[in-house]
Amino acid sequence: MTVLVVDDEKNIRRVMKMIITEMGFSFLGAENPEEADKVLENNPVDILVLDIKMPKMDGISYLKAVQSRYPEIPVIMLSGHGTVSGAVETMKIGAVDFIEKTGDESRIREVLQKTAEKVTWDSSYREEDIIFHDPKMKKLMKKINTFGDKKINLLITGENGVGKEVIAATIHKKRVGHHAPFVAVNCGALPEELFESEMFGYEKGAFTGADSPRSGKMEAAEGGTLFLDEIGELSLKNQVSLLRVLQDKQVTRLGSHRPVSLDFNLISATNRDLTLMAMNKAFREDLYFRINVMEITVPPLRERKNDILPLAYHFLKQMNAEYKTGKKHIHPDLEVFMLNYAWPGNVRELKNFIERLTVLTEGETLYYNDSFLQTSRMDLKALLDKNEKEILARVIKMTGGDRSQMAKLLNISLRELKERFLRHALKMD
Repeated sequence: MTVLVVDDEKNIRRVMKMIITEMGFSFLGAENPEEADKVLENNPVDILVLDIKMPKMDGISYLKAVQSRYPEIPVIMLSGHGTVSGAVETMKIGAVDFIEKTGDESRIREVLQKTAEKVTWDSSYREEDIIFHDPKMKKLMKKINTFGDKKINLLITGENGVGKEVIAATIHKKRVGHHAPFVAVNCGALPEELFESEMFGYEKGAFTGADSPRSGKMEAAEGGTLFLDEIGELSLKNQVSLLRVLQDKQVTRLGSHRPVSLDFNLISATNRDLTLMAMNKAFREDLYFRINVMEITVPPLRERKNDILPLAYHFLKQMNAEYKTGKKHIHPDLEVFMLNYAWPGNVRELKNFIERLTVLTEGETLYYNDSFLQTSRMDLKALLDKNEKEILARVIKMTGGDRSQMAKLLNISLRELKERFLRHALKMD
């Protein structure tokens, strides 16, 4: 972790160097923004500590310049006598925190350490779309990396919302790359009578309504990965059909007699105990052994608390980009709440929670607010019914008036959106 301190006072730089190096970080110093530019151009910098008052160019102006050119570097402001209020103002335009020059050393260490942790969350532990910091997930990712390129049938287990499909997609990219097909099938949402036509495909005239030939999901996954999510929901009849195809490594479309050879990676996932289901004859034991050459169990979010804040900040960045809200922060009280909440809906619930708070919160910081905390477990539409005009006004602001985005966010149709706007004489454009 490298920290660059920009301050025209040599003594301040000396004190900061002592603290920073004692914390185990690398120190870089610059007397003014011009000198800092040269340092940034030639050195990787993780954190920038910037004095508010400098002779040629003030810290606020340089903060804006750094944000434009190096948006990924968090900036901590240094405030001297009479500039504390100015330092607070800089947080509204993007600074992550501020330190008083006359403050005690413990405060300086606290701010640096907290900022360093967030930098670590953002950059150190990431595999494709998987954000992880907890030792349990590090162990899991290490396991995945040992067989990531081996073509074996995998079973991913874990509660709903833990990120089984994200894990599957990551393994897929390790094995065959980004450009090969990744075909995901939700077995629980596929009606029993449509399983074979959807998975195997059909020829013209195979059944009523088959007006033209169509390839199935298995053929579509050729050369890539077939991901069977919620495989424990398959009926015994469809389990037999699936097992036969996996054993033969070929499929015959409905209405055809010509088998088609198959070559894809198979990854299955479930939130159910397939071993217990097999014992109770609810899941075929031979199919279980076929799909489970190796098993990966993703722990629930409540058992990997070190992942909660890294994921929260990751989702906050996503929401900022999607809704164009600008840089926001999470208040420490809200961080404490998130760390102590059980998250029964796991990562999916956390993402939903951050999205809702991003929409519902005014200003730059997400605060602990009793009236909004329940949004993690309820649809925003329910909140809309209670506080319609206020929510509509915020959604306009968050989406820039984009009708499709507003309707999607509120989970209502464009027609209903228009009716609600007319009710309050609000303009949609």
